[in-house]
Amino acid sequence: MKLITEAGKKLLGLTKSFGGKFASNIKDMPTSELAMNLAPDVMFGAMYGAMTPGDATDKIIAGLGSGMGGAAGGVGLRAGLGVKGPIAGFAVDMGGSVLGDMAGVSVADQVLRAKNGGMTPMETENMQYQQQLEDQIRQQVLMEMRQGYYN
Repeated sequence: MKLITEAGKKLLGLTKSFGGKFASNIKDMPTSELAMNLAPDVMFGAMYGAMTPGDATDKIIAGLGSGMGGAAGGVGLRAGLGVKGPIAGFAVDMGGSVLGDMAGVSVADQVLRAKNGGMTPMETENMQYQQQLEDQIRQQVLMEMRQGYYN
């Protein structure tokens, strides 16, 4: 039990240290640099939301998931690592943005599934397309069988 308590204290100390370092690094980042790092996240979030099928709420949920995940991942990784330079910082931010975007989209998909009865709008659209394709194949096979039967 003592070992678990000591490990917990060390982890808490690291978390506090990381949190303080994180807040300090974000606070020290120039506004223009922060805006430059967040702009791609906002842009890709807006594009993802616009391309998502479904109603306006579905689009907003998807766009926010992508944009906020990317922003949190990018700025979070950069601030967490303490990268100060604009060029190196931008590179680290891009990597974190990709990871954060993937996590944000995953969360948004779960919200969309809960909202839409178990499937995202994209999954619903894909299922409908698959059903149409199967129906067309059945009709084509039946038509070819009839033509072969009568010829």
